[in-house]
Amino acid sequence: MLQITRPTLLLDEKKVRQNIREMAVKASKTNVVFRPHFKTHQSIEIGRWFREFGVDRITVSSLEMARYFAQDGWQDILVAVPVNILQHQLINQLAAQINLHLVFDSIEAIEALESKLEKPVKAWIKVNTGYNRAGIDQFDLDLIIRSIEKINASQLITFEGLLSHSGHSYDLRNYDDIENVRKKEADYFALLKNSLRQRNFLAKISIGDTPTCSYMDEFDEVDEIRPGNFVFYDMVQEQIGSCKENQIAVAVACPVIGKYENRNQLLLYAGAVHLSKDSLIDSDGKRVFAYVAFENGTGWGDVIKSSPITSISQEVCKWYVDTELMKKVSIGDVVYLLPAHSCLTADLYPNYLTLDGTRISKFVTNGNC
Repeated sequence: MLQITRPTLLLDEKKVRQNIREMAVKASKTNVVFRPHFKTHQSIEIGRWFREFGVDRITVSSLEMARYFAQDGWQDILVAVPVNILQHQLINQLAAQINLHLVFDSIEAIEALESKLEKPVKAWIKVNTGYNRAGIDQFDLDLIIRSIEKINASQLITFEGLLSHSGHSYDLRNYDDIENVRKKEADYFALLKNSLRQRNFLAKISIGDTPTCSYMDEFDEVDEIRPGNFVFYDMVQEQIGSCKENQIAVAVACPVIGKYENRNQLLLYAGAVHLSKDSLIDSDGKRVFAYVAFENGTGWGDVIKSSPITSISQEVCKWYVDTELMKKVSIGDVVYLLPAHSCLTADLYPNYLTLDGTRISKFVTNGNC
């Protein structure tokens, strides 16, 4: 049994490998390139597990993360946020070492970086297909074309294709709605590719969100998929239907430090600094930060859906339970919290502890900024 004394991020290696295998097989069967997003796990060691399934190109969320993975031999890396032109020195350093892919969603950024580039890079144009976070509006064909022309006029920037992220799929909770998002995106890209082809522009299509990539078995008009969260999954993905609960591969083990029978409340040593404050809304309308499970001899068992974590502060969280559950738990026990959103939870820790007691190091965001 693991010796847990403080909040600890646990990782079930068997589940992680199975999640990777299933997505890699799906990509192979549907004949699309699998460029997984590594922002969820952020670990060189876990990244190596992907290589076992033939993955040779990856996605990251920062230039610093690209540098981290380049140190382990990854040679084809996409930084999937609009380029930060102020980091042109690091861009040039990386472009001298690897096949660096950057994202643009404005002519201004293309022109600004072009003037600072010393080494060649690949360019993807970010298209906003409904999430409304970043990207050129999908119906602004004129700006998309002018952006491609600007890239093609560059000596050091090579146009690769069009990139989207249907983050609004995270707000959906059934197959039909997610299929509708996927179909709209596919239909749009079919029309766009045809319009570009008429102008002699060849464009690859890259999409990336775990719900659609997990749900769908076909990727019409798509050349590449970039899911990330699937490597761990979480309770949001379980609620969406992207995964089953037994596919969730991380949990925060935390000690019980308070017991208050008069109000049916336990206090757990795990707060926002250990879980984040990302949440989901359950069927009763409650804001849920995590669900609790007990140790089962090989990891953790099923979560207790009837008693979610609905109150969290910086270092601790309250766990309201019924009388029967209260009797089962003692101060000093260790319980397991399956987070609403595993990406931000994982980001809070410098390493993982596997179920056999092995430490796996990872990229530390704040330490590399």
